Amino acid sequence: MESAWNGIERRGQGATGLSPAEAQLRSILQASPAGIGLSIDRIIQSVSTAMTTMTGYAAEELIGQSIRLLYPSDEDFAQAGHEKYTQIAQRGIGAVETRWRRKDGAILHILLSAVPIDPDDLSRGVSFAALDITLRKELEQRRLADMERQREVLVREVHHRIKNNLQSVAGLLRRELGLFMELDPHLEKAITQVHAIAVVHGLQSVDPDEAIRLCDTVGHICATVGEQTLRPLEFRIENEHTSFRPVQINRDEAVAIALILNELILNAVKHSPEPAPAPQVLLHADGARGQIAIRNTPSGGAEFDLDSGFGLNTGLRLVKSLLPERGARLSYAREAGNVLCTVLRLEAPVVQAITLKGS
Repeated sequence: MESAWNGIERRGQGATGLSPAEAQLRSILQASPAGIGLSIDRIIQSVSTAMTTMTGYAAEELIGQSIRLLYPSDEDFAQAGHEKYTQIAQRGIGAVETRWRRKDGAILHILLSAVPIDPDDLSRGVSFAALDITLRKELEQRRLADMERQREVLVREVHHRIKNNLQSVAGLLRRELGLFMELDPHLEKAITQVHAIAVVHGLQSVDPDEAIRLCDTVGHICATVGEQTLRPLEFRIENEHTSFRPVQINRDEAVAIALILNELILNAVKHSPEPAPAPQVLLHADGARGQIAIRNTPSGGAEFDLDSGFGLNTGLRLVKSLLPERGARLSYAREAGNVLCTVLRLEAPVVQAITLKGS
């Protein structure tokens, strides 16, 4: 029986046979898919044949060694021991999922159970059973990965359909232009707002990580405003090939930020006389924060104050209502040549570094 369990004491048997109890225990050990052993103070005292098969170590390579030999790291060893002995102290048995490393270096996922020989005296040793659940874990990981891929396809399709529907709404509104001239300015604004929301859903429908990059959002909105107003508009990413590092917009704030950008850029175009230089939209991001500076030469010098609400038109009141309380700051400054510079600064939690799923 020593080959199956080196610590079993033989009782009531002759030199050539096993007692019925030992024979039964031996058959159980041989039939069990779990590796079984005995440890004292986490030093291996006995192992079953299944244990040597599972780990790739011979019995003599394991017995007398710290069970740390089977763990890939000190962290795994410490965590498994802490969880196991905490459970033993609480309810007399410990069961944890952990990792072992075979002799050939392969990592195994193990379901480890342990019971003390004497609950009142752990120095007498702990019997443990280790079940290799690596295949089960791999299958579960594949199943979860398949579910995640299916979810991604579904979510992206939903965003794509929302974008298409919003574009259809914008098209219907566009058909009403010219029917009642006094309504055209309001319709044009509504059309650009619908397009701004469509931009958010469009970006989520094409990015595998559903990331809404700030640079893409600003670029698409600039293009939409230019097409809608038929006015020149310059968009540029500052230091694009040197210090620029893109950021993504928090999905919870993406529609609000898109509408704010749409309103600010549309105002810059509409309030700039045609002979004046084309409005500029300059974007900078450092991987954690983003800044959009909009420069234009307005036809009038009407004063306004965003904080107090003084002098705000309908568009700026919308901007004020949508501006997130944390992570967004809007400022205005007059520069030489009657240039108005509007700066929208964004930081966490509104924007963050680009993150990829699984990273």
